[in-house]
Amino acid sequence: MNETASTTTLLGMFYHWERSKPDATYLRQPNGQKWKDYSWSEVGDQARRVAAALQALGLANGDRVSILSKNCAHWVIADLAIMMAGASSAPIFTTMTSGDARYCLDRSSAKVLFVGETDNWEAVRAELPDGLVVVSFPSAAVPGANYSWDELLGDQAPLPGEPDRAPTDEITTIFTSGSTGKPKGVVYDFEGASHIARNLGQTFRMNSNDRLISYLPLAHGFERAAVDFMSLYAGCTIGFNEEQATFGTDMVEVRPTFFQCVPRLWSKFQGGILAMTGGQEALDTLLTNPETGASTKMKIRASLGLDEARILLTGSAPTPPSLHEWYENLNMPLCEIYGQSEILSGTSNLPWDRKPGTLGKPTMNTDIKIADDGEILIRAQAVMQGYLDEPEKTAETLVDGWIHTGDRGALDQDGFLSITGRVKEIFKTAKGKYVAPLPIEGELSLEPFIEQLCVMGAGLPQTAMAIQLSAEGKAADPQFVDEQLRQAIIRTNAKLDSHAKLAAVVISAEDWSAKNGLVTHTLKIKRAAVEKRYADLAERAMSQGGTPANPVLLREA
Repeated sequence: MNETASTTTLLGMFYHWERSKPDATYLRQPNGQKWKDYSWSEVGDQARRVAAALQALGLANGDRVSILSKNCAHWVIADLAIMMAGASSAPIFTTMTSGDARYCLDRSSAKVLFVGETDNWEAVRAELPDGLVVVSFPSAAVPGANYSWDELLGDQAPLPGEPDRAPTDEITTIFTSGSTGKPKGVVYDFEGASHIARNLGQTFRMNSNDRLISYLPLAHGFERAAVDFMSLYAGCTIGFNEEQATFGTDMVEVRPTFFQCVPRLWSKFQGGILAMTGGQEALDTLLTNPETGASTKMKIRASLGLDEARILLTGSAPTPPSLHEWYENLNMPLCEIYGQSEILSGTSNLPWDRKPGTLGKPTMNTDIKIADDGEILIRAQAVMQGYLDEPEKTAETLVDGWIHTGDRGALDQDGFLSITGRVKEIFKTAKGKYVAPLPIEGELSLEPFIEQLCVMGAGLPQTAMAIQLSAEGKAADPQFVDEQLRQAIIRTNAKLDSHAKLAAVVISAEDWSAKNGLVTHTLKIKRAAVEKRYADLAERAMSQGGTPANPVLLREA
């Protein structure tokens, strides 16, 4: 079956598949590595029962319900139940601090909170607003829950028929990472969400034979759009990753045909493959030998669970050309993408239309243009209604139907997009020269000893960088690490204009986390916080003779 749903709302798309293939598997959930498959009809029955229970709890049309859980089948079923009940979802991240979680719950005025497996429940529980009803997902230990999922299932008869929603009804609030302050709530209506599903589904030529794996946070806009929403358009199957330790096993079980990933993970896959094959030289020998080349490539893909993958995406950070080239040699072209929470249609490279080093062309029914000041503007019907209760910020970002992304970029003669930096992240050194940090960070982002990095220099005599070492960097000899990093910086400096060259590097004494305020819960750098902590140390390194030709590395005490 290769058809796609053409109905108007996401609920209508769900009902289409429920009617046309009720016994086919929609969701696959591992529990202790034993897999439970949920058919479209079973998902529909549970969603209708939970929707009826939500209404019995007093949930009114337009009320918001939050979800705090690692990805699982019940996350998706709860989302459908919230839609059927006439409510709107406002998920929060399992990695949020209790303060940020409370902020999101207050901001959304959530009446009910579904809680599943999560690392932050005890902290969040202590901060819950009064009167919030807590419902626990199956197999999750949730002290203090008012109801369990099974109680809701057994208390009510399912809602009859196919309850649907108006296109202008609110469907969800997606909270941003809060890299420049408190998280903003990005509000979508049913019409916008439906356009997202269709735009992405048509762009990637999805169909009901496709298989997805869900492991990036469903509270994040990209996973919600490219997995949750798009599955309803295409009628395809979603398998879930049980935990980090079982990721490889789960990939081989699900064998996704569409796989979304980030550059750092592609780099870790690369390291695992090289360890498996005996290093780069041994791998090159296998690949260039006519008798072993094809079989080696297939074995590598199968070991990753990607032997049937037709689309491999990379995004959220720049993917270095060297990594693109490495995977090209394995017949695994990485398709780089670009988008934002505010407009979940952006650009994408595609296996049949791509240009490595760019972010691809606009997805279906999406327009891109570059403003006079270089800012990337995006327009589509798959756009947010606005920021929750922030009309002034909405007016600044959404102007005449165009989202002002805050990114600077360029379109080449073939229509492929490239990013040159962030409008607000460009800084001026003490010499009065402007520096865009993003391209520099992209050059150094896949150095094996670096886990996180932040280029800074506002008010400094020369550009500097703060880094968090990777596990490999922490385990290696410090003098060796320092010398390898110094050589990497010198190589990068050779590609930069004189005013942008790095003269100093500060190596952090601790990992950057949401707890110490240096990154968001989605691991985006909080630049202001990083600069505040490390700028003085960078200046001290320069005072010790740090120059672009001989950068000084200083370890934080």
